[in-house]
Amino acid sequence: MRSDQSGVANRRLFVGIAGFAAAVLILWLTPLLAQVPEAGCGKNLSFEESSGGGGPACWSADSKFFSLERGAGRDGTAALRLNADGQTHTTASQVLEVVSGTTLDYSAYIRTEDVENGTAKVAIEWTGRGKWLGGSYSHPLGDDQEDGWQKVGGTAHIPVEADRVTFICYITRGGKGTAWYDDCRVQEVVTSVYSAITSDHYRHLTDGKDFDGKLTIRVGVALSGAVVSPRDAAAPLVIRESEDTAELMTLQPSEFGDDYIDYVVPAEELPPGTYTAEVSSPPGLEGIQQSIRLTFTRVEEYPERHAYIDRYCRLIVDGQPFFPLGCYFGSANEREQEIYADSAFNCLMPYGSISREDLDRCQKNNIKVIYSVKNNYGTPGEPSEQEAIERTCKTVEDLKDHPAIIAWYTNDESPLSMIKQLTDRRDLMERLDPDRPTWVVLNQIDEVRSYIPSFDAVGTDLYPIPYEPPRAVAKATEKTKRGVWGKYALWQVPQIYNRASYADTEEKKKALRPPTLEEMRGMFWMEIAAGANGLIAYSWFDLWRMDKTIAEGGRAVVRDPFWDRWGEVKTVAAEIAQFFPVLLAVDPAIDARVSDEQGADDTVVRLYGHEGKTWMLIVNLLDETQTVPFEASEAESAELQLGGKLVSFEEGKGSVELEAFQPCFVVLTPKK
Repeated sequence: MRSDQSGVANRRLFVGIAGFAAAVLILWLTPLLAQVPEAGCGKNLSFEESSGGGGPACWSADSKFFSLERGAGRDGTAALRLNADGQTHTTASQVLEVVSGTTLDYSAYIRTEDVENGTAKVAIEWTGRGKWLGGSYSHPLGDDQEDGWQKVGGTAHIPVEADRVTFICYITRGGKGTAWYDDCRVQEVVTSVYSAITSDHYRHLTDGKDFDGKLTIRVGVALSGAVVSPRDAAAPLVIRESEDTAELMTLQPSEFGDDYIDYVVPAEELPPGTYTAEVSSPPGLEGIQQSIRLTFTRVEEYPERHAYIDRYCRLIVDGQPFFPLGCYFGSANEREQEIYADSAFNCLMPYGSISREDLDRCQKNNIKVIYSVKNNYGTPGEPSEQEAIERTCKTVEDLKDHPAIIAWYTNDESPLSMIKQLTDRRDLMERLDPDRPTWVVLNQIDEVRSYIPSFDAVGTDLYPIPYEPPRAVAKATEKTKRGVWGKYALWQVPQIYNRASYADTEEKKKALRPPTLEEMRGMFWMEIAAGANGLIAYSWFDLWRMDKTIAEGGRAVVRDPFWDRWGEVKTVAAEIAQFFPVLLAVDPAIDARVSDEQGADDTVVRLYGHEGKTWMLIVNLLDETQTVPFEASEAESAELQLGGKLVSFEEGKGSVELEAFQPCFVVLTPKK
């Protein structure tokens, strides 16, 4: 888990500114896209047209700070000029006509003069129903400048729920000086018709009995100007015994979602064996041709497994539901385990290759292990890919019999360019050890769907403190869950460390801090409420690093005592562990919800059915106390557990008062 992520203080412009017979393979067939013309977006992006009022046509801004300047652009053309006074945030923008769900590449050339305390940039941001949803912010494209002009840009993945997309030229808040913009470009990226393929069964393995004997295959659709709706990409799903054999079934779509097509396979009608399901894009899509296929297996009975993911995205270990609650470790020696065992944490993820003796000790201490093989890839400066594979095989063969291991960690933020290696490694791990799932962690939150073939469980790591408010982790978790359509276990990575552990100067270290107990507690519960099925916190070893000053061999400017910080982390873990029976429950729940729009925006909610009652987890996303109204028309009574204050409940409607970042369970007893 890389922790040297860049600062994100300027992310929110609208808010802040405005057997292996059962093996599974997913195969992507190369799309033929050469004939597809590039789809440009935006108007007057080179600023040659005037609005008649001194500014460029099609752009909006405060006329005191922006203008069209003839002769100031590249090669003597016109340019947009922004002047920043250090107090007013200076921006110019235009709304783009794009299809929600598409991907945009964007760039601009920028020249600056005397810019202080800020940076000139461009960005694309999006909103939905008037609420800010996200944005993409430019970075330099190359180190070279041409006559003072620096090219900047990025890639924006527009979510399907966005209904307004805006291109913005700006100088970051507090900046002072002048910037010129020229030759902006916003281009729709058409890379495929289909974005991913998966199913509603773990490792696409079905016994033809559960799920009413059905296997639902979901095909993601890559929306674009050519594919505005999933119906534009609709085509039959063909089932074969292998890709070269005759068709056994041809299935039509059973359901269309915002960005997917579902097909229902009558698995009960198929004899045991391995099958290929394939969809090819319809001929009506001019110049875009793609096929995508999934291999699934029909078995007579499911095999017994040490650990696997069930239909509710729960980890099952030795037949029992298990909520992974752990920390990232460097190693896991005897002294560390002794300290760690005196906590509610039930697992750990060591970066290092810990010994069988350490694994034995973990098992004795009732601590499970997610074992890392994430470094075993052939990359520049590393062993060859074949050597990396052999190293992985040896590790797994030597240790796969150990009961302490519950999963394999196979990817730590590797780039999407490695997707074939990553997918091959997941498949290799299943062949080597079909008894345990693989887990990956990504900081590429917008690209999670593209990684689907490479994992069995996934997590994303956003460390917001102090750059962003804690609520950012709830939004990141929700986005991750949407990215995998809620079909994969989500083991999220909450922040417990001080980012100063990775800062390279004392000045930078002094500007950073760890999360407070209230923030940390809130973030853990926010991620659970947003969909997490496990939490592995980052990181145990950074708590130790900040226990010593730089002079003492640590990484702190001012020592942050380990035992103080660890005490807070233990408190959060103990609270969560207390509710494991609820978090692992899958009984039916009655309908319950936060009942006003503002309350829904400022909370994150999840329902659990447990022991005949509905447990509504509500977490306050604000850094201040709020009263949250809720409704549950089928409930006879309500009580609170975990925290908060029940203000009222009568005739199916009530409210609860929550302090900053506070979670609570509203326990609802249904009417008889």
